[in-house]
Amino acid sequence: MLTGLVALAMAASAQRYSCMLGLSINVSVQGGVKEMTDSILEERQLGCRLMTTALKWSELEPSPGKFKLDHLREDLAGQERLGFIPVLTLKTIDTNNRSLPADLMAEVWDSPKMLSREQELLKQVAANLPKSIGVVLLGNEVDAYLAGHPAEVEAFSRFLASGRAIVQAARPGTQVGVTTIFSGLAEHRDLIDRVQKGMDLVSMTYYPLNPDFTVLPARDVPKHFDQMIAFCGSRRLFVQEAGYPASPLLNSSDAKQAAFVDAVFDSVSRLSAQIYGVNFFLLVDLNDARVNSFVAYYGVHAEKFRAMLSTLGFKDQNGNPRPAWERFKRRARGAG
Repeated sequence: MLTGLVALAMAASAQRYSCMLGLSINVSVQGGVKEMTDSILEERQLGCRLMTTALKWSELEPSPGKFKLDHLREDLAGQERLGFIPVLTLKTIDTNNRSLPADLMAEVWDSPKMLSREQELLKQVAANLPKSIGVVLLGNEVDAYLAGHPAEVEAFSRFLASGRAIVQAARPGTQVGVTTIFSGLAEHRDLIDRVQKGMDLVSMTYYPLNPDFTVLPARDVPKHFDQMIAFCGSRRLFVQEAGYPASPLLNSSDAKQAAFVDAVFDSVSRLSAQIYGVNFFLLVDLNDARVNSFVAYYGVHAEKFRAMLSTLGFKDQNGNPRPAWERFKRRARGAG
């Protein structure tokens, strides 16, 4: 039944941009499987083609040499059946944390032990990738961690080069990259230059914020996209997450969030030939428990950080839409 509904949605939708669109889907506080299914179907009908999955290395290899890949395989295969192009992020670094098996947490990135274990992991992962896999990313917002550990940059860059070679040998033609943060271009450009060197495309997260998490104006978005494209050179840009909080505590509002959506779509239209894809983050605000877990995980307890995490959704926790949701739907349909 679900496959048939998706086929109808795919027939009704058309690719309206030469780059691909995505939207990270989650559900409201009271939501369940039906809400998730309905949201995925609506996303596909709107013409979205990307779907992202992110897993920590420690989740895939909970003990040395013991792999848990069922969730990964089923998740990606399901996305393929639903007509999406899967993008997989393997979190070796996750923003300001190493995300490694316990016995590798203190290991040098390019040690024989680390590289051997990386090879086995990636061979196992590659064997479980669907035919339609779009991109494999070997770390998430890695510059946040590496900026605080500059002595690890060269070794991690060699770790990335090794990983790219392994994935491409196992799955020729797969694009391999690593995700850095847009704001890092101003803060540690040389670091980002180094880790992005040799990757098949440039992946970034994009949250136009000041250092205190207050928002930058939507009118800055075109300039920011130009900066990202200029950094990419001949490679294409993948915006792994494009998000904008709506909290007044951050000098934002529902109207400013909606203006951000418009500004991103305008930039995508103007630069689409140079962009692999843009994935918007997030459909529904994170619930309080998820926000608390992220605050603890990242170790950032500022109220403005909490406000940022709490108001990224195009809908609030209860599923009530903000203006950004209608704006996203209209622009995704190509209504201007």
